[in-house]
Amino acid sequence: MIDCIYKPKGSRIWRWKYRQQPKDGKIQDISLRTSDKQVAEKRRAESLREKQHERDGLILAKPLREAAQVKMSEHLEDFLGDMRRRGKSEKYLANLESQWSFDYWLRVGHGKRRFGGLISDLASGARGFSSKDG
Repeated sequence: MIDCIYKPKGSRIWRWKYRQQPKDGKIQDISLRTSDKQVAEKRRAESLREKQHERDGLILAKPLREAAQVKMSEHLEDFLGDMRRRGKSEKYLANLESQWSFDYWLRVGHGKRRFGGLISDLASGARGFSSKDG
């Protein structure tokens, strides 16, 4: 493992050289964005802990954690924008939008209550059926 902080000549900002395993290939050279060595050490330790937890599967990768904080509607709008830039037809885009709005209605709107009720009715009916035969 390569893990060291250093300050390049002529620079006031500390940097971190990092590679967890040789199979990772290229050594990462990351700016710690500070001129204070103690702050640089703390940032290095936090980043190292985060990278190790990601690698071991204890936490999701940072891009996934950030994406999970964004509303689904924003992701869908971004996707539709990308599809428009790629030249997809308006009919295709309209079909996607209507399908997603219906799916959203089912999950978040009234449909969730209906499906939840349906599932609980089926579960209680199945339990009642098995206990009568029983």
